[in-house]
Amino acid sequence: MMIRTFIALEIPDIVLDEIIMVRDKLLYNAGRLRWESKDKMHVTLKFLGDTDQNKVEDIFNSIKRVALNFSKFNLELDRFGFFKSNGIPKILWAGLKENLELEKFVREIDILCTEFGFEKERRKFKPHVTMLRIKNENIIKDVIAFENYKLPDLKFKGEKIILFQSILQSGGSIYKPIKSLLI
Repeated sequence: MMIRTFIALEIPDIVLDEIIMVRDKLLYNAGRLRWESKDKMHVTLKFLGDTDQNKVEDIFNSIKRVALNFSKFNLELDRFGFFKSNGIPKILWAGLKENLELEKFVREIDILCTEFGFEKERRKFKPHVTMLRIKNENIIKDVIAFENYKLPDLKFKGEKIILFQSILQSGGSIYKPIKSLLI
């Protein structure tokens, strides 16, 4: 059976709480928007998509072998920004400062996933936490204040890697952890 999967880095709750607090201060009526829930906030390292459920254990064991060459990542969230389509904001994110060790880890994960038949990523890795998916262009005027907004000092240790199943439903997706490891 095929399941939809991705590999992610967990963000500590204390950091997520701080991002949410900054978000709510920046946007007075933030409560009326459909923000990503805290339990869905993470940094995607590799989106796999359709994955043979029988290969999940082997994929995860390979991730563990790669992870042995790394230690906790010293990370810092530094700003909000948007991913745009045709110049129109579609996703509001909180971005991480460049971290060469995390980028190396992601490259190695990408290479290992090709051994299981997954496509190599063509886009440059841009570590971020998705905050809001903008489906209605009427809210752009409400969230434009986030563009390139500098976050306060939000440093943390990135140490937990999770293999998630993404279950698509009519109201949005649900992320179910399958396996995790500490670096």
